[in-house]
Amino acid sequence: MFNNLSRGGTLTLARQGSGIALAYDNLFDSTSLPGPGDFTGNNNGYITNKTRLTAAANDKVLTNSPVYLTSYLGSYYYPTNDGMLSTLINAGSRYATNATLYHYCTTTNQVKEAGSMVDIGFHWVAVDPSTGLPYDADGDGIPDYLEDTNGNGVFNSGETDWTTYNSPNGLTGATGLIIYTPLK
Repeated sequence: MFNNLSRGGTLTLARQGSGIALAYDNLFDSTSLPGPGDFTGNNNGYITNKTRLTAAANDKVLTNSPVYLTSYLGSYYYPTNDGMLSTLINAGSRYATNATLYHYCTTTNQVKEAGSMVDIGFHWVAVDPSTGLPYDADGDGIPDYLEDTNGNGVFNSGETDWTTYNSPNGLTGATGLIIYTPLK
């Protein structure tokens, strides 16, 4: 489990075979959790006096139930400076590029994770506030998060370059038709 929001309810672990269940960079908001030893994890968020998976060194414990904000794609966005949910920003266990979350955000200002340390919790696709649509840096009509299929912010083989205009119809992006008025 990586970068999830579990709000209320009960989390039950159903394991097939042996192995270690991992839980990193999740926010558990008043969720009843299985006992210690069922998960290996760190950099998770919890509410004070609520069940924890483990007591890991880099966990964040919020002193009160968080107040989520609503933005372009729904609820559960974080404010940038409330002293509670904002403490989860850049508090994860790995870089956003390694978590495939380069083009995603957790805050209402829609700033992409980019190359930062990943935020703890659920992420939304980052939206361009001027259009209300997912960012499309090259203006080719295909959102950045779809062009950069592995979400690392780098143009890789098998992807289309999200920073360079590339038309699905082979158009160049330049004006295709120029009309001149004949002189008399």
